Amino acid sequence: MEIIDIKGKQELGIKRFYLPVKINIICPNCESNVEINMEDDYLSYPAINTKEEIVGYCDNCDNNISIDIKLRIALEIDRSSSKITE
Repeated sequence: MEIIDIKGKQELGIKRFYLPVKINIICPNCESNVEINMEDDYLSYPAINTKEEIVGYCDNCDNNISIDIKLRIALEIDRSSSKITE
């Protein structure tokens, strides 16, 4: 068994990608906590191994705050599960 690591931008071929993740960032203007809930806010036409900009909104000072993220996918193989199937 061999896993080949593919480098560079790889499109996932989906329109909306929701993640079970919440990201807390500090507003650079007023230093309030800004939460970005990726279960509500999604990545649009995401690609792995490339930067994506996500945007949160600071209620305290009425500003949009953006950060860059990079989506990576991990794969773990259970080597003890290998069997012959018909």
